[in-house]
Amino acid sequence: MNNYKNDKGTILITVVSLIAIIALIIGVGSTLVISGNKKVHSTSNKIQAFYIAEAGIEEVISNPFLINKVLKSYNIFYNSSNPTTPASSPPWVSLIPEKSFPLSFENNKTGIYSVEGKIDPNSIIYSNGVPQEVKIDITSIGTIKSSKNSTKKISCKIRVDLVTFYNIGLKNAIATSNS
Repeated sequence: MNNYKNDKGTILITVVSLIAIIALIIGVGSTLVISGNKKVHSTSNKIQAFYIAEAGIEEVISNPFLINKVLKSYNIFYNSSNPTTPASSPPWVSLIPEKSFPLSFENNKTGIYSVEGKIDPNSIIYSNGVPQEVKIDITSIGTIKSSKNSTKKISCKIRVDLVTFYNIGLKNAIATSNS
């Protein structure tokens, strides 16, 4: 008369199965949220590192003494007795060794940047043996110091009018790239 004698424990198995499925869904959902959160923080750090590197380039461009340091690092004057002058490859000149970024970030993160520059020897424009214009390659590396360091590198080429030293600025940059 009792048709359910063989079905003992099916409710228990059903409840345990439902709890396991719910736990699995919660586990997958929390994993997705955590990985998304990590991705957002990583992207945020890279963007902040980019802006720190850009600040380094801006600092160099706004300081003619640092541009002059690059210009002095290489003999840009033409020698008529040796038309191949300048011959050697120009050196990279450290313009700003690691410098702390003056603003603070969330979660006790700090930022640093360093900048170096060199003359593009193929870009020197001469008039009567006197250099009139030159292009300078400037590379800035911005780093966010946190539990996982994020680094961005920006390269910028600027054209320097050696006669007037006028119009130096990021708005007059020839090209910029970042990696």
